[in-house]
Amino acid sequence: MVRDPGRHPDLPRASYPLGVAQLAKLVGATSDKVRFWHNSGLLPARRSAGRHREFYAAAAVRAFYLNALGRAGITVLRDLIQGEGAPLLLGVSAALYDRAAGAAQSEHDLLQRAAADLEQVGSGLLASD
Repeated sequence: MVRDPGRHPDLPRASYPLGVAQLAKLVGATSDKVRFWHNSGLLPARRSAGRHREFYAAAAVRAFYLNALGRAGITVLRDLIQGEGAPLLLGVSAALYDRAAGAAQSEHDLLQRAAADLEQVGSGLLASD
């Protein structure tokens, strides 16, 4: 359906670019969600001469993903895009270290490595600010 949005039963003869309501219908989201994703920098769009959002196939693919991701995942992506990722990464790192403490050895090592990697990236982001 991404390749040809007109194949969607509620969007006969639709083609790119799509408006907010058309994209929302295509991916099964609300128009408010589509606007939020765009305003948060998560969904690319062009503006028409009349300043309306125009979405192309790349945005449709991303919108399907965002709709499936859910609120928590979108918050993480938004924070990372807006440059607020360092505290988030350090928090996730601390949570992984905590979880590793009670994990079996095979999982412990994986969690420790993941936590260390996130800590290194988060600390690097803080140092560059």
